[in-house]
Amino acid sequence: MPHEEGLDTEVCKILRLDDAPPTFTEWEALVERVEAATRPVRIGLIGKYVTLIDAHFSVVEATKHGGFHHGAMGGDRVDPGRRRRGLLPPVASATSTAS
Repeated sequence: MPHEEGLDTEVCKILRLDDAPPTFTEWEALVERVEAATRPVRIGLIGKYVTLIDAHFSVVEATKHGGFHHGAMGGDRVDPGRRRRGLLPPVASATSTAS
């Protein structure tokens, strides 16, 4: 980790900031939630240009982070042309058991 190598101390010196000891409590809790996420969830993103990775990147990342909060992981990009041609299974009902 950059902290263990003293990067934060060097940056604080350069920027003339107080070098208070950092706390990683919230970060470590997030990492634990991400690693513990086991429940699969299928969220289809349907739209123009979904096959381009950057086209809806922020939406995809937001759904991942929302899933981590609930112990879930996953997400699919759905090509509307494939959906229309019946090449994809029907979408499940929108009922949610997340709390």
